[in-house]
Amino acid sequence: MLGYAFFAFVIGLAATPWFVSFLRRNRLGKQLRVETVDGRDATIFRKYHKDKFGTPTMGGILVWSSILLTVFFSRTLALLGLVDHSLLQRGEVYLPLFTLLSMGLLGAVDDYWNICGLGKRKGLDVLPKILFLLLISLIGAWWFSVKLGYDQIHVPFYGDVRVGWWYVPIFMFILVGTANAVNVTDGLDGLAGGLLVIAFLSFGILAYLN
Repeated sequence: MLGYAFFAFVIGLAATPWFVSFLRRNRLGKQLRVETVDGRDATIFRKYHKDKFGTPTMGGILVWSSILLTVFFSRTLALLGLVDHSLLQRGEVYLPLFTLLSMGLLGAVDDYWNICGLGKRKGLDVLPKILFLLLISLIGAWWFSVKLGYDQIHVPFYGDVRVGWWYVPIFMFILVGTANAVNVTDGLDGLAGGLLVIAFLSFGILAYLN
């Protein structure tokens, strides 16, 4: 598992310079907001962020493409008989991959709309985003609850707590909340990159320990 993580890290690291150069050449950068969420003119925001206009965006492509290439690489090794199991041989893997692709697609569309100046606020509106997130989270909750039989959550320093059907709304709340937290934090400074490193490292340690 650690080898696969290192493989994905190397792919992302190696592809970053070329990808950023590609974005700059094609002027695929952030557009500044022209108004706030409540419709007012975002003059203060533009004042402090005017130098960041055109910051390369769509960096999420590096994240999910590195992971997908790693998954396919593990599958290839398994088919060649070089390893006993690939990353696709566990049912728990399909949902994260589905969520990764779905959220990645949503983010890519949102970034593309921002670059092209589409939508009322140069990007997807809040309602379509929330509806899409709710749909994806509902599918994920159904998969874990019905297909995999999960009905309990783990509380740190306490243990497992059986929540029954409440597992579905709790699952949806966590997924939608996390996705929005990343979207809000990212902004023009690329802050999501550092947060993702911390999050992925934490999940990697948990996966390794379990």
